[in-house]
Amino acid sequence: VRIEMGDAVELDAKGLHATLVGSVHIKQKPQSAMNATGELNVKEGQYKAYGQNLSIEQGELFFTGGAIDNPGINLRASKKINASSSTSGTNQLLDFNNTNLQNANLRGNITVGVEVTGRLIEPEIQLFSTPAILSQADILSMLVLGRPASQANKAGSQLLLTAISSMNLGNGTK
Repeated sequence: VRIEMGDAVELDAKGLHATLVGSVHIKQKPQSAMNATGELNVKEGQYKAYGQNLSIEQGELFFTGGAIDNPGINLRASKKINASSSTSGTNQLLDFNNTNLQNANLRGNITVGVEVTGRLIEPEIQLFSTPAILSQADILSMLVLGRPASQANKAGSQLLLTAISSMNLGNGTK
């Protein structure tokens, strides 16, 4: 069976809301698992993680003949942050190592996000920032709390530890 996505196929599950394009060819032999080949791409969408809405820049599921429930995944989702905006409830400015920000001539804008690769059942997650001047802790803190790790209060620090332990953050050594 070949399944082709129409003009308005949307997926809304587990924090992901996306419009999909592409096609998948599904096969199943008697007494065996369903297999698939093909590719589905995210035309546009958002991914919600830890209460933050991230815009999907790129997203695809690719099926290479294996089990239909474990496709390859390649997803990049991010949000832009104005590094010079105030934190809620304080007069303090976000401090992302201001020397680096000034040297990068950012004018206060930075992008933080996640890249998810590998297989759907066991994905590898990498955090990124553009420009690449933030530590992994600050990127995760910006995603979870909306401020750098150095400005996290006790409750925020606990939330970060929970986030770190729940994510399969890749270190490039698989």
